[in-house]
Amino acid sequence: MAFCLRSGESPYWDPYTATGSLGPEVLVDLKFSPVTMITALFGGSSRALSFVLVGMFLISAYSVLRTFSTYMGLSLEAAVAAAAVFFLNGFALANLNLAIGQPYFLAPIVLHAMLVLTDRQTPRNAVLAIVASVALLAATFTPTAVLALLVVYSITLSFGLTQFPQRKLRLVAIHLAVPSVSLLLLGFMYLPIFDAYGTYLLTISDYNARRTPGISLINLLSLFTPKHFWESYIAMRLPATAPAGPYNKYTFHLGIIGPLIAVHSLSRLKRQNAPIIIAAAACFAASVGQLFGLFPFTFIDSLPFFSFIQNDYWPCMACLSLMVMVAYGYDAVSETNAFTYPCVLLVGVIVSSFFFLYGYLGLYGHFGTALDIWTKRYVVIFWVILATASILLALARYSRLTKWTKHLLLICLIVEGVYYMNGLRPRASNRDEHPPESIVWLKSEVDRHPGSRILNIGRFGVFPNWGNALQIPQLGLLSQFWVPWYEAFFHRYIGADLFLSLGAPPDTTTYLFSDATLSLVGVRYVVVDRGNERAISRLSGMGYQIIQQDALRLIFENPHAMARSFAVRNVHTLDGLPSDIGADASHSATTTDQSLLSELKGFGIPVDVPERSIVPVADSSGSVEVTAYHHDRVRVRCNLREAALIVLMDSWNPRWSATIDQKPAYIGKVDVTFRGVAVAAGQHEIEFRYYPLSRLGGQVISGVTLIGLVAGLWLWSKSLRVSSAASASPPEQPHLAPDRPPAAARKRPRARPQTKLD
Repeated sequence: MAFCLRSGESPYWDPYTATGSLGPEVLVDLKFSPVTMITALFGGSSRALSFVLVGMFLISAYSVLRTFSTYMGLSLEAAVAAAAVFFLNGFALANLNLAIGQPYFLAPIVLHAMLVLTDRQTPRNAVLAIVASVALLAATFTPTAVLALLVVYSITLSFGLTQFPQRKLRLVAIHLAVPSVSLLLLGFMYLPIFDAYGTYLLTISDYNARRTPGISLINLLSLFTPKHFWESYIAMRLPATAPAGPYNKYTFHLGIIGPLIAVHSLSRLKRQNAPIIIAAAACFAASVGQLFGLFPFTFIDSLPFFSFIQNDYWPCMACLSLMVMVAYGYDAVSETNAFTYPCVLLVGVIVSSFFFLYGYLGLYGHFGTALDIWTKRYVVIFWVILATASILLALARYSRLTKWTKHLLLICLIVEGVYYMNGLRPRASNRDEHPPESIVWLKSEVDRHPGSRILNIGRFGVFPNWGNALQIPQLGLLSQFWVPWYEAFFHRYIGADLFLSLGAPPDTTTYLFSDATLSLVGVRYVVVDRGNERAISRLSGMGYQIIQQDALRLIFENPHAMARSFAVRNVHTLDGLPSDIGADASHSATTTDQSLLSELKGFGIPVDVPERSIVPVADSSGSVEVTAYHHDRVRVRCNLREAALIVLMDSWNPRWSATIDQKPAYIGKVDVTFRGVAVAAGQHEIEFRYYPLSRLGGQVISGVTLIGLVAGLWLWSKSLRVSSAASASPPEQPHLAPDRPPAAARKRPRARPQTKLD
C-alpha cells in the first residue's frame, strides 16, 4: 500500500503473486484497514507500523477505561482490570499485528463510540460512532470482525435499553443504521470482493465445505493457561493415543485469575447491570461452547455464516465478553460476595481439567529431562497462581481485608498476564524492512529485466509480503482463495502446492515444473532453500546455473525465460499446454474459448494445427513490446506482418477488459490461465484495463452514501441549532387590546369545593 500511494498504482489488482490476482483478494485482506493506511502514509516501515500499533493500543486502552469508569459507572480499578484482561489474554498476545487481531483491538473504540451515541444522540457523536465502525469493518478479517461487533452491539444495546427504556425504537434503529451506513461507505472495497465471490472465485463453496468441529475437552486446561507443559500457543501435544474425533490443538488462554473474577459478576445481577452481564455471559458461553463443541452451542454450525468460523477465531468473542464480565465481577467482590459458589465451582473445573490432562497423557513421575524440568516449573507456577487467587478471594470475605485483597488481586491479575506475555517470547523480525543481500540483489535483477518472474521453493525465498513490498513478481501464492484456472495450471505444470515446500517437507513435495513451463511464464530466477536437495538436483539437471547464494538460499537463473507478451499463429483447441512451449522466440498456444476461436478463424489464424506438424522456428509475424505496465493497466504495441494471437502471460480474469486501437476487443483464456487477444496484421496498440463495474458501482455507493450522510448530518445540526435558539429566546408577548387587562391581572375564579359526586 505504501508503494501504491507513492507511485499512484491501484491497490485493486496485485500483479506480483500468481501472475495476477484480485488486490483485496480475500476478506482477510488489510489493504484498506486504518493500520495499513496510516502506516503506508508514514512510509510503510516496520518502525512506522510499531508506532501505529502502539497508538491503536493506547486509544483502545483509553476507550476501555472510559467505557467502564464513565459510562458503566464502575470503579477505576474495575476498568483497569478489564484493560488488563483485554490486552494480556492469549488471543491478544498471539495476534498483536496480525489480520485476525485488528478487529479485536478496534472493538473497544467502537464500544466507547456507541455508548457515547447511545447516551446522547448528536451529529458529532453519530460521526464518532460511524468512523469507529468504518475503521473496524475496513480491517476486513470478517470472522473476528463479526464476532467483535456482536459483542459490542449486544453490550451497547443492553446498556441503552436499561438506561433509556423510553428510547427503545430509537436505540434499535441506531444499532441497525450505524453498521449499515458503515458498510455502504466501504462499498468501494466490499463490492468488488463480493462480485468476485459470487462469480469466479471458489470462496463460497470452500467456506460451505468447511467444517469446524469442537476441540477435544482434553484441551480444557489450555483455556486458562498456556504454561502447563511448555512454551507454545499450540498448547496441547498429541498424546500417544489420540482422542476420538477431530483434534484441533489451537486454544488461546484466558488466564486463571480473570475468569475467577469474572464469575462473581453472575452473583450480583442488579436491575441496572443484569442485561449487560447476561449479554456478555451469553456471548462468552456461545464462544466457549462452540470452541469445545458443547451442546446446545453445536447448533451454531448449522447457521449460514457461523458454520465456517474456525476454532481459533472464537476466542475473540470470548475475550471481549470476558473483559466486560471482569469489570463487573471486580466491583462485585465484597465481604458478602467473594469466593462464591460459582467461583468454587470454577476452581473445581480448573483443578479437574489439570488432573484429567495429566492423567490422560500419563505424565506422572517423568520429571528429570530438561523439558520435564521446565514442565515441573510451570506446573508449580500454575498451582501458585490458582492458590493465590483462591486465597485472596477467600480473604476478601473479611470486611477489614476486602479493599486490600482486591488491590492485590488486581496486581496478581496483571502479573499473571505479563508473565505469560514475556514467557511466550514472541519473535520480532525486521526481515520485511531489511531483507538479506541476496534478496536485494534479486530485486535489482528483476528491475533490470522487466517482465521477469521468480519461483520460490522452500521457506527462505521471497515471501508474499516481500514480493508485494519490493514489487517482485512471483509464480506462487500464499492464499487459499486463488482462481480455479490458475490453480489448475500451477498444480498440473509447476507443483502440488501453490507455495512449494512451505507447508510440507521437501521430500514430500511434488515438483512438476520443467524448463518449458517455467520459461513460458517468464520465470527467470528460482530461489531454493539450501538444504532442498531434490529441487536443487532438478534445477541443475535442467541446465540452470547458481548465480547468487547465501547461508540459507540458492538462486538459479533460467536463460530461456520468455517475454511477458508475444505473438503466436498456431493455436490448438486443447485444454492444456502445447508440446513446443518454451522454445526460443517460438510458441503455439492452446484454448477452448469458443469466442476467441471464432475471432481467430475470422482473422485467418490457423486453429487445430496437429502438434506433430509444429516445428519450433523463429517467429516471423512481427514485433511485440510491452510499452507500459501498471497494476490495473497494461499497454502492448505490436507490428504484425500477419494476423496473430497476442498473448499476455498474466492471469486471465473476467473483470479485465481490452481495447485494440481504442476499440473494444475480446480477451480469451489461453494456455489454461493466461490472456489472449486476436489482432489483425499491421501496427496496433492494445490496452488491457482492470476497472470492473463492481468497482465503479462500489465507488458510486460510497460517494452517494458520503454525500447523503453529510447532508443528513448538516440538516440534523441545523434543526438542533434552531431548537436551541428557540428554547433560549424569551417567549413573545401576545398583542393585547387596550381594554383587556393582562392575564396576570385578571381575577382568577375561586376553586370549587370537591363533592362526592365529583
